[in-house]
Amino acid sequence: MDEPQFDRDTEKNTRLIGFLKTLMICTGTWSYHWTDNLILKKLYKYFFFFPLSVFAAFYILIIMELFRVLYERDNLEKLLLNLGIVLDASKITIRFFVYFKNKVFDKVKDIMMDEQDIFQSQDPEVTDYYLERAKSWRSTLILLYITTCLCAYGYMIVEVSSNIIVNKRHKANNESVEPPFLYQIYFPNPVENIMSLYCVNCFMVTFIILAVNVSFGLSTTCMVYGATQLEIFQIRLKRIHEIAQKSYNGDVALTLKMYVIKHQNLMAYITNLNECIRGATLGEFLISSINCASVVADITKVDKLGLDATYSGCYVILLILQIFTYASAANEIKIQSAAIADTIYESEWYHFDKSSLKMMNILQARAQKPLEMTIGPFSAMTNETAVMMMKACYSYVAFMKNSAGADTATE
Repeated sequence: MDEPQFDRDTEKNTRLIGFLKTLMICTGTWSYHWTDNLILKKLYKYFFFFPLSVFAAFYILIIMELFRVLYERDNLEKLLLNLGIVLDASKITIRFFVYFKNKVFDKVKDIMMDEQDIFQSQDPEVTDYYLERAKSWRSTLILLYITTCLCAYGYMIVEVSSNIIVNKRHKANNESVEPPFLYQIYFPNPVENIMSLYCVNCFMVTFIILAVNVSFGLSTTCMVYGATQLEIFQIRLKRIHEIAQKSYNGDVALTLKMYVIKHQNLMAYITNLNECIRGATLGEFLISSINCASVVADITKVDKLGLDATYSGCYVILLILQIFTYASAANEIKIQSAAIADTIYESEWYHFDKSSLKMMNILQARAQKPLEMTIGPFSAMTNETAVMMMKACYSYVAFMKNSAGADTATE
């Protein structure tokens, strides 16, 4: 059988990564064909540096503001929320560093190639399952994107409108104007340049939202793709006799030999993916738990329900959604890789000849050890790990509250 070629038609196979592709185009990280317009194609070659520069500027300015707050002891009650945003920006930075270093962006090519194989197979059961899986995952990414937008823009709109109302009252009473809190980037003379501060924040946050969703969506999509391919492998394995008759002239042993190779390739893909992103997974585990704890600790200091408490609550919800989505994608790989052994047992192996049984034994032996996405060099990332992260958050919050109480007692 001829190997499928990666060409212009293959680049249209983006059902699973359709929404992610749109976000990647907006951030300049899509490396493949997306338009026939020559002017857009030329401009796009240099567009990547623009969102990268915006994010770098945001990251540097927000760290400068954090140090300014610490040095001048200004707005210390906002420190934990500001620290949470710095941690989130650090998490995005780690993700992109790992992705570029290990060429994770190139893995979308594997997804498009296998999607082409699925559609060309004209297997209704496999195609319907894949399209349903792609639809479900697209909905998940859209939900995360909308939640991020509501969290980021909602806070900005409420804070800006509140700042405008407060400053109108100050002007009426001949009092000094207050700068908005917004997202804490360092900005010269914020009181004199309030409108400019509004615009710069809105502009930067637009690209930060894209960076959050691309960096998070890429690794999780690659994991979802791996789990999806493992389940498709099981669907086909159950119908091994039918596939042998259709594609291999009834030679079950040859069919199983091809499936042993396919399983080996899937194992290699997932193992390589784990090697590429386990550093990002470690950062996800550590920073997300600390970030979540810092925001929750900030909420516990609020006396009444207001803007800060509402924003912090939405932010915590977003962080929890990200944590459990990431863990669920990784957990699915472990479940589906282990399920192959059960699929082999449920197949009509007792009708196979010796050569076919040998192939089945090879598959069975390889399926005994489930594939896992690990947290750096440590344990596997699973749903149980996500629960452990929530417990760690509680411990961090308790520590922060105790530390704050000890400082108050000392004073």
